[in-house]
Amino acid sequence: MPPRQKKESYGGGRISRVLPSVTKGDPLPAVLNVNLTLQEALMLNLAIDECVRELNSRDLRTKAGKAGGVNLAVKLDLGRIDVVEGKTWYPRRVSATEPYSLRC
Repeated sequence: MPPRQKKESYGGGRISRVLPSVTKGDPLPAVLNVNLTLQEALMLNLAIDECVRELNSRDLRTKAGKAGGVNLAVKLDLGRIDVVEGKTWYPRRVSATEPYSLRC
């Protein structure tokens, strides 16, 4: 069996609207609401399913199999969300008042 060719992206969808609107140079808000049309949401769903099925076909007993994850790349300047295979990381707990740190 030939080795699998690594995909750059599994697909994605176009963003209809982002609220609150973000311009380059502005600080990112705590929450971004991303609106998609039904057709784009179905394409995003299919891309996520394809990536998850690929990850699920791997041997989860190995370290590399456990580290696999799904990365949603939100490209605000292009108005797209792409599904890319990525590695998993776990946020560290900082304190009771700040539940998780999002630093890598």
